[in-house]
Amino acid sequence: MPLNAIANNNDNATTLLRQVIPQMTSLSIPITPRNYAVWYEYFSGKNRELITAVNHYVNNDLTFTEEINNRLFQQFIEEQPTDALVKTHEVTEQIITALMQSITKAYSGNRHFGQVLTKYSEKMQAAASVESLNDMVTELLGHVNEVVTANATLQANLTEMREEVSSLKSEMSHLEQASLTDALTSLHNRRALESHMAMCLNNHKKHGVNFSMLVIDVDFFKKINDSHGHQVGDKVLSYIAKMLKSAVRGEDFVSRFGGEEFAVILANTDYKSALIVAESLCQRISAKALSVGKDRESIGHVTVSIGVSQADISDDNDACFARADQALYQAKHSGRNCVRGEMKWSSFIGH
Repeated sequence: MPLNAIANNNDNATTLLRQVIPQMTSLSIPITPRNYAVWYEYFSGKNRELITAVNHYVNNDLTFTEEINNRLFQQFIEEQPTDALVKTHEVTEQIITALMQSITKAYSGNRHFGQVLTKYSEKMQAAASVESLNDMVTELLGHVNEVVTANATLQANLTEMREEVSSLKSEMSHLEQASLTDALTSLHNRRALESHMAMCLNNHKKHGVNFSMLVIDVDFFKKINDSHGHQVGDKVLSYIAKMLKSAVRGEDFVSRFGGEEFAVILANTDYKSALIVAESLCQRISAKALSVGKDRESIGHVTVSIGVSQADISDDNDACFARADQALYQAKHSGRNCVRGEMKWSSFIGH
């Protein structure tokens, strides 16, 4: 029976994860959050490409080395849309929390039991005045010592287990953070942007908290890559990311959502103020001539085009972004290195 067939018999995520772990163990795959994500996705039966890749290794009796495990994670989890990370985190969090509670209870109970046995043995020793009673006490003390020793070992094991579980929770937290971060620029990624946008819209509709959005595209980025190479292109993207981060407030949200495209959510900012921020960004980014490498190869002045929109009470998660993106399109067709706002407001403000 194919390994992934197990998923078709049970849709309960917790049960599924608990079935996955023994299979991972049988294949000598370390139980880490990254590997959880891969094998949860595999056993769910949804990712056919991942299933094909894993079955190739299984059917050919190949060892799942650290390199292979990392490759599977990067190719099928990190680089592709999947809810495996989210589901794995939720289920593992439940299991770990319950395990921590059980460990704490077991640790406390066994320690108390050892204390009770020790106290009882001391009382028996004090009362030992008859030879038969002494014999019984000697025998009982032997059992007590065994139990106390066993409890000490158990407590040491439980302490070690608690530390391992805490480490796993910490690693899970880091993994979740990594899944929301763009690896090149360390900005938030598309997944994080979508989540933050939903939160901002909810606050806007429920509490009237306003926000505006900037969608930013690096002008002639393909030409930079073609002329100077992708490594230089990556340096340019990192430079733009730093400029964006340094130009906004701590409460604002900066993300890279694909290629040479960035998005900024300006908290508590109306349309007119957002235009001012966008104009300032255009000027600051284009002001400096860039050069790279030991020989200071000149790249010239890198510029950006920016589209601006303001949240509306009727917006869904895509509408505000779509209007800013349409405004960006207008900026691109107006000569680049400029700012354009959504049509709804531009006629009033003249932008």
